[in-house]
Amino acid sequence: MTFGNWPEEIHQTTNQQRRIISAKFPATMPYEISKDSFTGTFFGSQGQLYNVTLDSCTCADFANRKLPCKHIYRLAIECELLDAALKPSNFPTTNLTIGESIEILENHFGDLQICFKNLFSYIIRNEVGIVHLKCNRNGKIEKPISGLMLADILPCPFFEYNIASMELVMDKMSKKDIMGILKQRGHVPKENLKKEKLITWCVDNAPYLSKDLPQIILLSCSPCFQEVLQEAYKYLCRKYEWSTLLVETDAGKDTVFYPSEAVFVNSNICYFPDDEITKLLTEYGHNRCLEGFDITKQGPGK
Repeated sequence: MTFGNWPEEIHQTTNQQRRIISAKFPATMPYEISKDSFTGTFFGSQGQLYNVTLDSCTCADFANRKLPCKHIYRLAIECELLDAALKPSNFPTTNLTIGESIEILENHFGDLQICFKNLFSYIIRNEVGIVHLKCNRNGKIEKPISGLMLADILPCPFFEYNIASMELVMDKMSKKDIMGILKQRGHVPKENLKKEKLITWCVDNAPYLSKDLPQIILLSCSPCFQEVLQEAYKYLCRKYEWSTLLVETDAGKDTVFYPSEAVFVNSNICYFPDDEITKLLTEYGHNRCLEGFDITKQGPGK
């Protein structure tokens, strides 16, 4: 599905997918939309107004790239010309191997790899395999991983995502906060309702409220990555995580650090298990135990 004069393949790149995701954030809400003429105006971050059509925008991003910006995508979504859940056509249709998965991981910066490690951990530990990512109006994640942008995470083939329903978001809010938004809108129920019934009332009588609510993304493991999720998590743990050990010294007991999942061959030296994950760590230059990890000489801060 496409719109305007843009060919379908334009929307499939990672950079464009980031803009499609950003288009859904509350901060990209339009100031005014004309569905008849397919035009709109949007506020910029400094309060300036951008004039938007399906083929152009007066923002700096469009001026520099001459490709659809988040405002153009939001206009297309508002005009029901673009599927808001559009995903790249080059997403894997068959299961990823561990080698392919690590290649994808290693094409991301270290901070994002650590973010992936934490997300993998949350997904593995959660019974239903879903992580609730709460974000601010600009799409910066607030919980459970702070600071990163959703637009950097969601185009990755490791994940599937959905925007949480109005009911689920309000269920995670306090009744006081829901009422506060309703009062700002000047539209409150006539009777004092319990929270469960208040949510039902909002859905039936104030559907516009969804634009004022926090945004929660439901993140889960994509089917193509499911079989190697645990192995990819192990790879990142061996690359970044530390385990601790208490050892006897002349001054008493001391805590030493060694790479997570490493196995000791004597009291001081440890190695990673001889498996495919370790071979991949070696291939990418991240095998911390390649020559044997000596806890008396190596570790954080040494």
